[in-house]
Amino acid sequence: FAQVRLESPVTAVAGEHFILRSYSPSVTVAGGVVLNPLATKHRGRDLVAVRSGLERLAAGDTASQLSVFVAGSGDAGQRKEDLVARTGFEGEQVSRALTNAINLGMLVDCSGVFLEEKQYASLRETALKEIEEHHQREPLTRGLARETLRERHFAHIPSEVFRAALSDLEKRGLIVSEKELVRAPGHVPELSDSDVTLRDRLDALYARAGLEPPGLNEAMQEAGVPTAQTPYARKILQLLLDRGSLVRVHGDLIFHNEPISALIRK
Repeated sequence: FAQVRLESPVTAVAGEHFILRSYSPSVTVAGGVVLNPLATKHRGRDLVAVRSGLERLAAGDTASQLSVFVAGSGDAGQRKEDLVARTGFEGEQVSRALTNAINLGMLVDCSGVFLEEKQYASLRETALKEIEEHHQREPLTRGLARETLRERHFAHIPSEVFRAALSDLEKRGLIVSEKELVRAPGHVPELSDSDVTLRDRLDALYARAGLEPPGLNEAMQEAGVPTAQTPYARKILQLLLDRGSLVRVHGDLIFHNEPISALIRK
């Protein structure tokens, strides 16, 4: 195996033969077969993995060849049209090879974006780990916002891959998806005794206020929440909103559910 770096770009197709000649005198130096026409510059520390990939390319099995090209794209994956352009194979030939590679467990189809199975499994593990760590950091929240998860770890990859990874985790019973949130199946917000006391105090405060609720800052003062603890108390308030005890009409305009329900009945 050898990697040839050229002075200027040339058109090359995987599987075609080539000849190297010197300028002057015009002497044939070597010949061979193109294995990867769009390879990046190989580094010394990667040579073991590179050799393994080149051996698979040289073997001539189309499914293995496509898997090598997909693996080289990392978690960005490859679409069918990219693989057609990269290999020079006919579209139907690529389709058959992709189906074969998927059946053999080499590749995963993420709604038209193909990923190596190992890379896809790594992305699933990343998502699962981030959700679990979020529960540890924010035990009072219902779950992690789907968009936050995407921006932190999946912003650089196609959206189809992100959706497929979450869908796969949900089918396996490893996460639960609730509208814009994702969470672990067994996660429930954990409240201390003082949290329960504050929750009940806020609930009673809004219930007494009826259709003339206090502003958010006023409610925090009436509930005896120090200014420094207001951000934490807002999370307790959000729990009441999540379970439907309180209703957010607009911004910080919040009502208790009972007077709102009574008004609807009237």
